[in-house]
Amino acid sequence: MFQKALLGLWTTCVLLTPHLASATTGDIVLYATDAANLHGNWSRVADPTAAGGELLASGDHGWLNAGAPLAAPADFVEFTFDAPAAKESFDTYVSDPASPVPYRSRPIQVRSGWPVWLVEDQRFVDHRPDVLTLESETLKEDATVSGKIIAHLFASTSGTDSDWIVKLIDVYPENYTADPTMSGYELMIGGDVLRGRYRNSLEKPEPIPANSIEHYKIGFPANDHVFKKGHRIMVQVQSSWFPVIDRNPQKFVQNIFLAKRSDFQKATQRVYRSGQNASFIALPIVGSAK
Repeated sequence: MFQKALLGLWTTCVLLTPHLASATTGDIVLYATDAANLHGNWSRVADPTAAGGELLASGDHGWLNAGAPLAAPADFVEFTFDAPAAKESFDTYVSDPASPVPYRSRPIQVRSGWPVWLVEDQRFVDHRPDVLTLESETLKEDATVSGKIIAHLFASTSGTDSDWIVKLIDVYPENYTADPTMSGYELMIGGDVLRGRYRNSLEKPEPIPANSIEHYKIGFPANDHVFKKGHRIMVQVQSSWFPVIDRNPQKFVQNIFLAKRSDFQKATQRVYRSGQNASFIALPIVGSAK
């Protein structure tokens, strides 16, 4: 008789979607005192970086030794995709609450799909003009990300309130011979949202100055993933994620749940990428990739 502990979210995705089993091990985080024998003795590790802890990283079927801090501050890499331009540069899109970006592909069935939406192929939003997609070159070596990821957006909106959603995605090769069903797959490794009214305080919401460049820090939960050689790293930025996140009117009102139909309005969003306003995502890279 033995016991084993599975700590994490959405573990059923592996059972319901066999072809994703190799890609989603990061959704199941295992802390063990004996990595070689999962049925051996287990102990509660309050700090994942404490000696004796082991982390199972997605994308690599491997264990990360937590005998030392996995990512010291010096290991954070600012991933900007494009070299910051000399003059003010930005990417723009129009966010419309009447046509929000769905959190998974439509049609959305109420009684199906929920356990696996976090690992659904993100290509279903690639065609949308209200989703900003940025992508790296093909990786020449593995890049191991371990720790908290923070997206730094320097952005403006023509409205007075806005949601900012950032997704970090592992893009599989177009011809993935190891598993052809995963060819070109866009696997979301992490994603989170910041409602602009709470950018300075969760207790005191305030309107966003229209067309003003604001610095938004969007932190993701701790993550352990290996972006493999031959893959690409993608970031998607959008302003709705319906219905996981309720629609933002994009006009500041004291209580969104009491917003009138007339309060919901389109907004022009700008994400800046130049000079001191260059948006970036800070990845805690460990190992040889920098």
